Amino acid sequence: MFIPGSGLRARIWQSLMKRFLLSALLITLLSGWQGSVLRADDITHYPYILEAEEGDDPADVISYVEGLNGTVLRHRDNLYLTMIPITAFQSPAKSPGRVKAPGIKRIERGRKMTPTMDRARQWYEAYRVGNGTESTSAYTGEGVVTGICDIGFDPLHVNFRDANGGNRVKRVVCYREYYGERKVLEGDEQYAEWKTDNIDMTHATHVAGIMAGSYDNGYKGAAPGSDMVITLSMESDVALLAGVEDIIEYAKSVNKPAVVNLSMGNYTGPHDGTSLFCQYMDKLGQEAIICLSAGNEGCSTGSMRADFTETKTNVHTQVHSQDWVMFEMRGTVDIWGADDKPLKVRLSAVDGQNGQASACDLDWVDTSTEGGFSQTFTPESHPAMAGLFTGALYMEGGVSAANNRSYVQVTFNTNTTEHQSSTQPWARYLWMIEVQGEPGGHVDINSDQIYTRLSRHTTGPNPGSSFSISDLATGHNTVSVGMYCSRHTVPLIDGTEYESSISIEGEPSSYSGYGTLVDGRVMPLTVAPGSMIISSYSNPYVSNRGEANMTDLCAKAEVDGRTEYWGWDIGTSMSCPFVAGYIATWLEANPDLTVAQVQEIIRESNDATKTVSANPRNGQGWFRPFEGLQLAMSKATSSPGNIEERTQPRLEWTGDALRVWTPAREEVSLEVYAPDGRKVMSRAISDSVMTEVDCGALKGVNIATLKAPSRRPVTLKFAR
Repeated sequence: MFIPGSGLRARIWQSLMKRFLLSALLITLLSGWQGSVLRADDITHYPYILEAEEGDDPADVISYVEGLNGTVLRHRDNLYLTMIPITAFQSPAKSPGRVKAPGIKRIERGRKMTPTMDRARQWYEAYRVGNGTESTSAYTGEGVVTGICDIGFDPLHVNFRDANGGNRVKRVVCYREYYGERKVLEGDEQYAEWKTDNIDMTHATHVAGIMAGSYDNGYKGAAPGSDMVITLSMESDVALLAGVEDIIEYAKSVNKPAVVNLSMGNYTGPHDGTSLFCQYMDKLGQEAIICLSAGNEGCSTGSMRADFTETKTNVHTQVHSQDWVMFEMRGTVDIWGADDKPLKVRLSAVDGQNGQASACDLDWVDTSTEGGFSQTFTPESHPAMAGLFTGALYMEGGVSAANNRSYVQVTFNTNTTEHQSSTQPWARYLWMIEVQGEPGGHVDINSDQIYTRLSRHTTGPNPGSSFSISDLATGHNTVSVGMYCSRHTVPLIDGTEYESSISIEGEPSSYSGYGTLVDGRVMPLTVAPGSMIISSYSNPYVSNRGEANMTDLCAKAEVDGRTEYWGWDIGTSMSCPFVAGYIATWLEANPDLTVAQVQEIIRESNDATKTVSANPRNGQGWFRPFEGLQLAMSKATSSPGNIEERTQPRLEWTGDALRVWTPAREEVSLEVYAPDGRKVMSRAISDSVMTEVDCGALKGVNIATLKAPSRRPVTLKFAR
C-alpha cells in the first residue's frame, strides 16, 4: 500500500495519544471521490502492472487484458498499466505473481500508497531564487509544468491563480482505479461543478501549494509562475504511474519541461529499483524530473537487516499489528536476500502467556525450490493452527528474475481471540518469522508499515529503521527527498502558537526515511525542509470539518467571496514538493536539463557538512536551491529541443556578439549572467528577425537566456 506522507502528523498524534487504527482487511477502507468510503466488498477492479515478453506485439497484450474485461491505461515498452476486474482471476487474495498467461512474464498487483512555507524559504537563502537580487533575475518556474500525483485537491484555491486571476491549474485527471474509472477536467466551470476528489483529505492542496502556490501572504510556494497539472487517485501504483504519464503528455503538448512530485511511500518490495513500479518510473524519468518522498518511518520498527555467519545462520522477528493488540493480523512482510543464496523461512505462533514458547510451527518454505513456490496455510490444511487462529496465511517466493535475489513474501489474514490474561488485553498468540541463511548471506525484512510492524523476539536482533527508505524512491532516474526541521512553532488562526515537541530546528527529522541499498546507493539523495510547513488547505475539506473544529489552521483570506485557508503539516510529503518546485526554477533557467544532470547538480550543491556519519537521515546532504540554480545555469547549452524550429527563437555566438534570431518577430528578452548568477546584461528585442548584441565588454564564461511569451527559454553558454 502507498502512504501519503502528510499522514505523519496524524500518526504522531495517534502515537502520543496511544491510539491506533484497526485494519480489517488488506484493503478495507479506501477513500473515494467526495469522501465516499470504498470497502473491500465494493471493489470491482484491481490495478495491475504487467510485464510482457520482450518484442511482444502490444496489440496482443491489450487484447489479452480486454479479454478479461480490463483496461490498459498506458504502456511503455513491455510494461503495461492496467485495471482488471477482480473476477478475472479465481481469488482476489491470490497473488498476481502466480497467474500464468501467454506472453506475460510477470504481473504485480498494484500496491496502495500512503501520502508523506514561509520559514522554509529562509534556509540556505532559498528566497533568492524567487525574489531575485540586484544582480540576478527572479526565477518562478515560468515556462515549466509542475505536476503532482496525490489525493485531496481543491483546484479553485486562490493559491493556484496567476497575477491576472487566471487559473494555473490547466488540467485535473482523476482515477478511481478500484472502480475502473478515469475522468479528465479542465477549466473553472468544470472545477466548480466537481469541487474536489475527496472532502476528507487536503493532502494534494497542501503539497501543490508548497510546490507552486502563488498567493503572497508569506506562504508562497517554490514555483509560483509554473503551469500546473494535477492527477488524483485512490493511491495505487498503477494510477500514480498513469498520472505521471498524464503530466508528461500535457507538458509535451505545450512544449514545456515538466517536474513531477509524488509525496507517497511504500515499504515492501526489493528496495533496489527493480520492482515493476520503479522500472516504469525510470522510463518516465527520461522525460520529466520526478521527485519522490523518502517516507516517514525513520524512527519506526519496520525493518530488520542481518548478515549470516558460520555461528549465526538464523534470525527471528515477531510481527505485530499497528494497534499492538494483535487479535487481527493483516498486511504484508517482505524478506529479501542480497543475492540468490537460498533462504528458508518458517512462521510459528508463540505463546505470550508461556514465555513466548512455540505454540505451533508451520512448514519451512525454501527459495531454492525450482520455479519458486506459493503456499496457503489455514487451520484446515495445517491443523496446528486450529484452535489458535482462523483465516489464512499466504507465502510465496523463489529467486526474482528481475534482480536474481532470493525473496519470500508473507501476507497475513488471521484472527485470534484468546487474551494473554484478564489484566493484559492483547492477544495471547503472536506470529514469529524465522529466517535461515547460508554463511556470507544477508537478509532484509520489511513490514508494510500500514498494518504490520516488527518487534524483537527473545533471540533478537532488534528491528529498527535502518532500511526505512520507501521502495518507490529507489529507482535510478528519480530524486529521493528526506526532511529536516526548519521550524518548531507555527502561528494558529486563533492568534495562539503551536509548538512541536518532536521537531528540533536545524536537525534532520527522526521520522525521515533513509537507508543504504544493497547496490551501495545512499538514500535519500537530498534532504529539505519538511517540519511544520504552512501551505494551502482545501476549502471543501475545511468546510466539511468545520473551521471551529480544526486546530491546525494558520491563516485565512476572503477572496472573491470565498474563504481560503492555510494550515500546517509535517513529513517528507512536504520536503519533496519543496525540492520539486525549486527544480522547476532550474528548468526555467535551463530547460534542457536531464535527470542525470539534476541529480549531479543536487549532489554538487548539497550542503555536504550534513553527513551520513553524523546522522544517516542526512542522506547525501541538505538541499541548497540557489546554489543549485547557479549550477543549472552553468550547464546551459543552446538547444531548442522539440519546439517548432521554423518560429522558435534561437541564439548564436559569433565570438564577439550574440546573434538573436526571432523568426516570428515577437518580443523577446535577452539576459546574460555570470556563472555565479550575477546579471551582467539585459535587453528587450522586438520586431526583428535577427539582432546582433555586442558583447565586447564581457569577459570569461557567461550564460545567455532568451525568453519569449509561450515559449521555452533558450539558453547558451559562451566564452570570450
